[in-house]
Amino acid sequence: MAEAAPTGSVPAGGSHLELATTGVAEYQAVNALIESGVPVSAFADGSVVIEADAAGRSAAEEVAELYGVAFTASDGSRLASEESTGLGDLAVAYSGGGEELLTLQKLGFDDPVQVSSASLTSGAANLDDVDVLWIGANLNFSSSQAAGRAEVEEYLADGGGVVGEGTAIAAFANAFGLLSSTATAGTSGSNGIVSVDPVAGGLLGTYPADTAFVYPAVWYTNLGAGAVVEQTYAAGDPFIAGHWRDSAGRSTTDAAGQASAVSTETEAGNRVLMFGTSMNFRTHPVGQFGQIARGLFWAGSEGEAVPAP
Repeated sequence: MAEAAPTGSVPAGGSHLELATTGVAEYQAVNALIESGVPVSAFADGSVVIEADAAGRSAAEEVAELYGVAFTASDGSRLASEESTGLGDLAVAYSGGGEELLTLQKLGFDDPVQVSSASLTSGAANLDDVDVLWIGANLNFSSSQAAGRAEVEEYLADGGGVVGEGTAIAAFANAFGLLSSTATAGTSGSNGIVSVDPVAGGLLGTYPADTAFVYPAVWYTNLGAGAVVEQTYAAGDPFIAGHWRDSAGRSTTDAAGQASAVSTETEAGNRVLMFGTSMNFRTHPVGQFGQIARGLFWAGSEGEAVPAP
């Protein structure tokens, strides 16, 4: 094959252009649009809209060719009749390693900043200019790391958003009073594909995925006040393929019907989203990356909005 046929498109008509954020390519395009200076607003159903003026149309044509995304024409009337949010050029900090870094970069989030309890305590890293924090590995502080804890507390006091996965995000949310829960992990070494049920009308209910990867599965119980279940493991036996050694309290049937994704909004304005599935394990489950981006934009700071016509 000498050249691949183009898959992206930008319609000729319409005062506005809309894009359904169904996966990685669409979020790459969204981040590229924002970086080019084009205002982007998101609707509750996950779709985004831009103005189809000269700058907007030129930027849309560029990302359509580069990422293969297909825009639809719009008159922009949804901006007047539906709630929408301007998306910001997010500065993302993360705890974790190469998996987190590569996933964030693949989604179009430039220059993610790695943080740890040690680097935040020493001052080698800080959260001063961070818009949203991804918890991919434990971020906890000992009694000798008070300075690092104070850095996180200051970030959260300013309403900073937090998104993450597994037991690490649950421990972080418990430690900083964001959301109380009990996180239970499947047996060590258990991994594979599971059935999940997104909650209709919820954050993950648009462009819903009915399967996810786990290594191992984590589910959240004893949820505190303000918790909103966004997705559950399927009832009965959610395990589809792979291996999962049974153990009392940590078997496939124990996970069935339990919360696999939970969100909350605190009085301080923090938005928190916890994923019990393994969102970016070795960067393999690319089909889940879109949910990471959706969560980061939901929890992160807002940007310039597209005005209603």
